[in-house]
Amino acid sequence: MYRLIEGTEKEGYARGFGLTESGAHEEVDVPVRDGRPVDRNGIPLEPDNKLITLGDTRCESFLGGTLFVVVE
Repeated sequence: MYRLIEGTEKEGYARGFGLTESGAHEEVDVPVRDGRPVDRNGIPLEPDNKLITLGDTRCESFLGGTLFVVVE
């Protein structure tokens, strides 16, 4: 399950980290619909099938490692 910051798994937002042009990670809010992260158009994002750790935070990788969504 993703770490929700607003709403529910059916319709909410999860904490995530996006990769900036400089290569740093910035905090972003990722839409979640029906338990899956989606893009702005509601299309489910394709996972990279990897769990990574940023510090002590476990995340699932999406979009070729440019987006990490925090998991519980």
